[in-house]
Amino acid sequence: NGPKEFLENGEAGMLYESNSSGELRKKLIEFCNLSDEEKKIKKLKAKKNCLKYTMFRHNSYLRKII
Repeated sequence: NGPKEFLENGEAGMLYESNSSGELRKKLIEFCNLSDEEKKIKKLKAKKNCLKYTMFRHNSYLRKII
């Protein structure tokens, strides 16, 4: 579990190797070169994924288990 799953393997954001400024720079340029529609889709997917990790969602899940 981690950023790769949260970003849906790059569908909901940009993945890059940590501690690599060159990789981050490359991904920022890549993001800037996306069309407005592609940026919008990535943002919407990321926002939807955020809802999976709220305190309410975790609490509801735990209550089902118990």
